[in-house]
Order: sequence, then C-alpha cells, then structure tokens
Amino acid sequence: YKCMIQRTSSSNEPGGYGNDDVDLLGVDGCVIVVQPVTWAYGGTAFIFESDEDLDTINACFAAGTRITELGPTFSPSMAPNSDLTPNPTKVPTESPTKSPTDAPTAMPTKGPTESPTKSPTAAPTNVPTKVPTKSPTKSPTAAPTNVPTKAPTKSPTKSPTDSPTDVPTKGPTKSPSNAPTGTPTKALTEPPFGSSCESDSDCDDLDECTTNVCNSSGTCNYEKGACDGTGEVCVDKQCMPPVVLLRDGSPCVFQHNPSNHPDRFKCMLQPTIVSSEPGTYGSEGVVLQGEDGCVLFIQPVTWAWDGNAFIFESDDDLDTINACFVPNTLLSQGQAAPTPTTAPTTPVIPAGVVLLRDDSSCIFQHNPSNHPDRFKCMLQPTIVSSEPGTYGSEGVVLQGEDGC
Repeated sequence: YKCMIQRTSSSNEPGGYGNDDVDLLGVDGCVIVVQPVTWAYGGTAFIFESDEDLDTINACFAAGTRITELGPTFSPSMAPNSDLTPNPTKVPTESPTKSPTDAPTAMPTKGPTESPTKSPTAAPTNVPTKVPTKSPTKSPTAAPTNVPTKAPTKSPTKSPTDSPTDVPTKGPTKSPSNAPTGTPTKALTEPPFGSSCESDSDCDDLDECTTNVCNSSGTCNYEKGACDGTGEVCVDKQCMPPVVLLRDGSPCVFQHNPSNHPDRFKCMLQPTIVSSEPGTYGSEGVVLQGEDGCVLFIQPVTWAWDGNAFIFESDDDLDTINACFVPNTLLSQGQAAPTPTTAPTTPVIPAGVVLLRDDSSCIFQHNPSNHPDRFKCMLQPTIVSSEPGTYGSEGVVLQGEDGC
C-alpha cells in the first residue's frame, strides 16, 4: 500500500519487504498493523505491507490524519498509558485491527524512530513530470529550443544555497549524498517475464509502475502504464506525483559565487516532489510562462532541489525574473513553435504593419488544387504587405490574448 503524506524528511528505511510488524494509530484511535517498506519515500510517500484491505486502511489512515506509533503496553496489573486513550478500560469498537485491552499482548519493540537494519533496494531519484519537448523563446518574436524529453534522474551532491560551501559544483554526481550504500538484507528478485503463475499476486515484479497480470495460459505478463490513470509518473519503480513549479511567497534571488558555480537564480517553490535534474550548468534551454502569460527563457540547474528550490540560469536580470515568476504563481511550459531555433536579429513583421484583429473569427482555407491548407485572420486597416509571399516559410512566434 502507499499513502501520500504531507512533506516531511525523506526516509527510505527500513527498505525491503517482510519487515517487523509495527502498530500505527489512525483516526479515532483505530489501529493498523503494518510492515513498513519506506517511511517517507521522497518525503511524501509512506509505503507498507498489511493484511488489512484497502477500505479498512483508508478508513483508519483517513486524509488529514496524523498517524502515530502505538506505544508499548504495560503488564496487566498496571493501567494503560492515559495519553493513549482517555478511557483505559474501553477499546474502540470500530478499530479495523487489534487495539489495547485489559490483557494486552506483547507489542513490537521497533518502530519508525528506531534505526532499521534493512536498506532500500535502490537510491531514490525523484523525477519531475515530462518536460515540454519544444518551447518558444523569452519574447513573442523569440524562438524556441528543444526541451529535455527525459525526466530528471541525476542530482548534485550538496544542496545549492547561497553559501559557497553548500552548493552543487559543476558536474554533480548522479545521486544525493544521503543515498543508502548498503545492500538490502533481503534479496528482492524479480520474476522473469513469462514466469508461471496461478494468480496476479504471483506476478509481483516489485515494480509499481507495471501491471502484473497472470494470463489464462498461466504465465506472467508485465506491462508499463500502471501510473497513467492517476496522472503520476514512474520514479524508481514507484508511481509518484509530478513536479509542480508553484512559487511560494518569497521573491527569487540571484546567486553570485564565481569560485563555486556560474551565476544563477533560485526561486523557492511550494513543496513538491524532489528533482535534482538536470544537475548541470549550461543545460538545454526551456521556455517557462509565468504571471499574465509572460515568458522567460531559462536553463534549468535543478527543477526542485529538496522539493522546494527551482534553480536555473538565465540572461534576464533579477527584476525581470521577479516580475514574471511572481510569488504564488504556477510556472508552466511556454507556447511552442517549430522554428526558428535562434531569435531573429531584425524585426520579422514589416515596419508599419499592425496586426490588430477585427471583430470577425479566423477561418480555415482548404483548397488543395490551389494552395496548401492555411488560415486567414482579418485585421483592422493597416499598410499593405504581401511578404514573405511563399509557403513553408521560416516560423515566427506571435503572442495574443492573455499572453498565449
């Protein structure tokens, strides 16, 4: 099972499956027995095994509920801890699993606060949602560049901050410095494609991103796409929410530290999934849209360092960036156009031509015997221009209503 939690410190302990039981308290004192897999994967996902069904778990671990560990019980001759239940002689009848009674049994000696002996099967590398493949440049007449089509997987070794000693250097390593290095004490083997099975449960390949199906022929079939229906993305075999570039209430800052890194900007985000991609300087440019449809051309360094810091390079100054990436604004992909790949050095629209639309709607013109498919939008009177006068001409980015 996976329950999303409000952002907390990342913990991939205890790692592996079949760990010791832990009793957790949920809403109205209900108790669920779980075998934890990771307490806080990416700081937002509590993953565990349990003999309970999904309805029981959702009823106990209800949205907005703080889940706590059930403390150890005392000998039968002593009253239970008054901090745990207001009336020690009564047990919640709606509890989905076992709860304290007058004759308690032995409780687990290990919980989320103890140092588990197991470690996860792989270092987490949280990833943002798919990044646009093409985007326009920073002004209405500027041109787009290709955007990485691969979700981030690498990250610098240190959190990039204002401090010279606490920022990523060029060429950061592929995983965070706190990534576990130990090998799990339990071997987790994946059944090969086509392995025999009697039910879907026999086909668990430990990959949450695949659908594990036992075919009528009695063989397993693993297909990608289990995350698609939820809008999540696949990160290290786990379905995780995508990166959301929603600014927090603080202004962006300029970071100048030439002995440690190139000049760059940092805009703090409201908590989202962790992503340290692309993890380098001079990365491929991306166009992002901010307040009132403004667009800026940036080169990302980390999309969401520690889940809350968007760090990037840009040729724009700090005032321009803060005017576009204003606090509490959702940053999104800029409008794409196929060409050109560099901004034109001279104006594209002929001097004197004003593209002010009249009151009529644009129309589509289909006449294959006469010309390629095209569109026509009527203008309020302006000077005549028949340029460029050809089809398949070089692309131009135009801005319209609300910055589109």
